[in-house]
Amino acid sequence: MPGYLEILAAHRVECRLLRSADPGRVVYEDDVQIVVVPYPRRPQDSTSRS
Repeated sequence: MPGYLEILAAHRVECRLLRSADPGRVVYEDDVQIVVVPYPRRPQDSTSRS
């Protein structure tokens, strides 16, 4: 993965490497990459805890 990120950075292409055990719904996958649609965010618990 680092090689790909360095190539993109050299051409000023914005990119981020994110790691997650459960990133969302997989919409594309091949030998070197995966594309996911993140799960919707749940609203934060609005009650304060002390």
